[in-house]
Amino acid sequence: MLGSMAGGLPMALQVLGCGGGPEAVRDVQSPDVVPGRVVLHRLNRQEYDNTVRDLLGTSLRPAMAFPADGRAAGFDNIASNLSLSALHLEMYEAAAEHLAEEALGMSTEPPVLLRFEAETELQATAGEAFEHGWTVPSAGALSTEIEVPADGTYELSTRVWRGAGSGLALLTLSVDDDEVLVDGVTATSEPEAEVFALALPLQAGAHTVELSYVSGQAGQRDLQVDWLQIYGPVGEIGGPNDLVTCDPVALGAPACAREVLADLAFRAFRRPVDDEALERLLAVPTAVLEGGGSFDQAMKFSVMAVLTSPRFLFRVETVQDRFSSEPEALDDWEIASRLSYFLWSTMPDDALFEAARAGQLSSREGIAVQVRRMLADPRAEALVDSFGGQWLYLRGIDEMVKDPAVFPDFDEALRASMKEEMVRFFRSFVAGRRDLHELLTATHGEIDGRLAQHYGVDGSVTDGFESMDLSALERGGLLGQAGWLSMVSHPGRTSVVQRGKFVLGQLLCDEPEAPPDGVTELSPSDGLTAREQLARHRADPACAVCHATMDEIGFALEQFDAVGAWRVQQAGVPIDAWGELPDGRRFTGVRGTAEVVAADPRFGRCVAQQLFTYALGRVPVPSDDPALQIATTQFEASGWTFEGLAVAIATSDAFRMTQGEP
Repeated sequence: MLGSMAGGLPMALQVLGCGGGPEAVRDVQSPDVVPGRVVLHRLNRQEYDNTVRDLLGTSLRPAMAFPADGRAAGFDNIASNLSLSALHLEMYEAAAEHLAEEALGMSTEPPVLLRFEAETELQATAGEAFEHGWTVPSAGALSTEIEVPADGTYELSTRVWRGAGSGLALLTLSVDDDEVLVDGVTATSEPEAEVFALALPLQAGAHTVELSYVSGQAGQRDLQVDWLQIYGPVGEIGGPNDLVTCDPVALGAPACAREVLADLAFRAFRRPVDDEALERLLAVPTAVLEGGGSFDQAMKFSVMAVLTSPRFLFRVETVQDRFSSEPEALDDWEIASRLSYFLWSTMPDDALFEAARAGQLSSREGIAVQVRRMLADPRAEALVDSFGGQWLYLRGIDEMVKDPAVFPDFDEALRASMKEEMVRFFRSFVAGRRDLHELLTATHGEIDGRLAQHYGVDGSVTDGFESMDLSALERGGLLGQAGWLSMVSHPGRTSVVQRGKFVLGQLLCDEPEAPPDGVTELSPSDGLTAREQLARHRADPACAVCHATMDEIGFALEQFDAVGAWRVQQAGVPIDAWGELPDGRRFTGVRGTAEVVAADPRFGRCVAQQLFTYALGRVPVPSDDPALQIATTQFEASGWTFEGLAVAIATSDAFRMTQGEP
């Protein structure tokens, strides 16, 4: 019966349903608004891990084992692509059980027993063996190395007695040179032997356990040791239990369960839970307790029910008429969730919940206040990792492969420095008030000693990352950073096409069409420059349209090799790092390319479109054009700052409203 109570998502659907919470205030501002509709939005892997972290205080990241999230428009948080499989259901239930046990201080590992016989399995500094143990003289010691399988509480014990004589005899147990028990031994024969035991928290890994003995009287003969053992994990693990804040004995188990679950469900479902929904949820601990289960077991299955509920796993948004295309305003709780998953990739914090409860998110001004607050919070780092990581390909640096025969100096230290440079650079836009055109045109950057060597910087950078003028090296902006240049290259050579395609697709939102059927990628040709090789593609009219722009951008970046190092020739021929667009604009090198792209009116709108897509979790459609134009105008008015764009999107009707599906 208990197993069926924790039977994954279908059980949660039956117990909890998908409704509940107070009615939203529906204040449509204009009958002409077409806000679009976001389908039921499953938490992606990053959102799941961040949410359980903030909900339960765990450091576990169970979602890293979940199936990879589907991607659309370059992002993995697009609701329509976040499917749900049978494997997801199994893994949600397994994760919920592990998380519940950790949150409640219950052992998540089967206990192990390690017993060491004193005469054969312990290391001695002095003494001698006898039939059932080891004789330890005064000031002697026995020790052993143990391997603890998991973090938790373990019971350490030993069976001892002392030789004949009087006076105090002190037994000391130490773990990793820290005394954990000091006690007097009174037993003087094996039949009277004493077992000394204590419970102590240990981290997984190797530990040294030592038993020592000091006689309290000159000439005291010895201490007899039978065995030393460790058992666990047992009882509480992972620190204090912060989930259960009431006393089930004093308050009563049912009342305590109600108190715990009312708070947990509110935060997990990210909105108030009405009495009817709470009663359905309380059926879980009631069934466990009435079936003879303990309070801990009742709470474990209750937490699992919450964590496998669709109201936790999905960002549920309701409409009054789900078959109507009439725009409806989201309620404050729904806006709070949109904001938190947009800016933090996690659940709302207490301040955001309070703003929702006070009705402050029904106004654009109230939303703008929260956006500015949240961007200043360390949790906004999620924008760097998730939005920047996908838009600018930061995440791909960890997986990119380089041919060691061609680039023997490329190593893990250089990879790490490449990524850190890009992370710091993009973070400066999210956390500051920089004009996002500087993403391309910046002349200063932060590099460390490894990158200084890679870039050929005179002198040395000695202590971590330092800011410096990189303009003389044709660097500073995104297009001159080794991480980006490496990402848009092949393992053993550059790719004019990939570099040009990135600029068109990611920075100008003018994604080139897929190549026609039958067109294969170029193979490296000895003695030919990239310009000469790609002339073959451009000779084909079917390829020329896209390559006429794409290749020209890539040609201008050819002075950087496939790991972003400077070079002056290819195949023995000096590199002509210039390009010319179909409209006649000509540019040279990374600086010229950056200036042309930054000056293109499509750049600002494309940045707005990329963040709009990520923020709403859906691909823009033609009816979004007015909203995107308004956001772009406000973006420009802010000085092209990330904060200004985030506020513009979050206060837009597209973000604040929804509609049904006729």
